[in-house]
Amino acid sequence: MQTDDGVLGPGSVAWELHGSPAMLTGGLRALLLQLWHPSIASAVAAHSEVARNPWRRYQATVAFVASVTYGDTDEANAALARVRAVHETVRGVDSTGAPYSANDLPLLAYVHATLVDSALAAADVYGPRLAPAERDRYVAEMARVAELLGLDEPPRDAAAARALISAPNGLGPTRAGRDLAWLLALPPLPLWMRPTYGLLFASAVDLLPRDCAVDLGLLPVWGVVRPVVRTSTAALLQTTSAAIGWRPARRVWRRVARRTFAGR
Repeated sequence: MQTDDGVLGPGSVAWELHGSPAMLTGGLRALLLQLWHPSIASAVAAHSEVARNPWRRYQATVAFVASVTYGDTDEANAALARVRAVHETVRGVDSTGAPYSANDLPLLAYVHATLVDSALAAADVYGPRLAPAERDRYVAEMARVAELLGLDEPPRDAAAARALISAPNGLGPTRAGRDLAWLLALPPLPLWMRPTYGLLFASAVDLLPRDCAVDLGLLPVWGVVRPVVRTSTAALLQTTSAAIGWRPARRVWRRVARRTFAGR
């Protein structure tokens, strides 16, 4: 019986990488990098629910990545269609006076680069560690997803994705970016979740370019603190990995990501 493996499938690097608990940190890093861009920060502030519920923005990112990675073709196409529909409604003028649209190719490329580069950055520190050829293969796999969203020339290797984020043009501090970054730092979570989330957030800030953390008004993770943050985060993620590494639990993990968050 032929199975529908969707856009990527179990033979992809993304299949393994996106199932890693390290992606919890990678996802937060990607969102913070996006807020570093003045047009994206303005768009999120004007068109997103982040100001009322920043946690939901994070869930939406998890939902999309999980659907295109583990979903069948119909589920992946539905997730892609939702994103394209949202993009059609997002346009305006950012805090620097520049017009923007979510369908602008440079903005699409930048958002895509934040996702793939953050996944690789988190994996470099917390695993699964990838060989250089696997890193480039992962970026090439994700380029197929970007093309389905309308990006005609997505980065196809790790260096190209990093270069899009490192480019200084268009990046810098804005009031909207700082305000939204602090909303992500202190989201309305139950008290029992805040220590765990706080550690994940600190680990995401640790993986940011230093000028990005400073521009967003966040306290960079200095060298003397970094070993504590990384050791604590590694222990947290290792515990999570042990839980989801058991096959039935892994299915639950993916099902939560694919079903609970999808459509929110």
